[in-house]
Amino acid sequence: MSSAITDIQKMIERVVVTHHGIRAGLIDEALMESVIAEIVKQFKTLTVQDIEYAYERANIPRDDNWRNVTKKIILDPIDIWHNKKAVISEDYRKYKEVSNEKAEGIAKAKKFKSECIVVYAQSLKDEKWLGNIWQAAIVAPLLGDHIDQIDKTEIWWRAENDFSCEEEAAKYNIGMIKSSKSGRTEYRIFCERIVNYGILLNIPL
Repeated sequence: MSSAITDIQKMIERVVVTHHGIRAGLIDEALMESVIAEIVKQFKTLTVQDIEYAYERANIPRDDNWRNVTKKIILDPIDIWHNKKAVISEDYRKYKEVSNEKAEGIAKAKKFKSECIVVYAQSLKDEKWLGNIWQAAIVAPLLGDHIDQIDKTEIWWRAENDFSCEEEAAKYNIGMIKSSKSGRTEYRIFCERIVNYGILLNIPL
């Protein structure tokens, strides 16, 4: 018999003695073997510490009638903890999954930001914006403090006008997709204009 099985048997004996008034030497051998076999079969994921914890947390009523001791009564506390642990494990798995997804998202965002900055640096050399409108939306806020508020306000008005013109043009051009459906929102058009203005002024990041 392994040490783990021996520990479990001793634990069960203590529970039976404490709650059912049966001396350890009088516990039915067949019952004990059946209980141990069931634990090994049904609760493989539990450790000896888990089983000990299960009995510590269980509310087992005192019953001095040893005839009332059944396999179910002995196993119930373990079964209850086994189910709780399964729920806790699943909740933890989901938590880790969400945490990993968040961490991965943050890492991707940092990588994308770095790529956008590199594109802007090359655009300064070429004196024209080489990126797309999504990259511009990342770079523009980095240029915000270097551009006068009056200029930003005028650029926003122009972006609004660009957006309206593109939306209006799409109504009469069957092959043209509306700006709002292609990702060219007022804000992104504004960011693109800010980036182009930054290149015009040769503002470094």
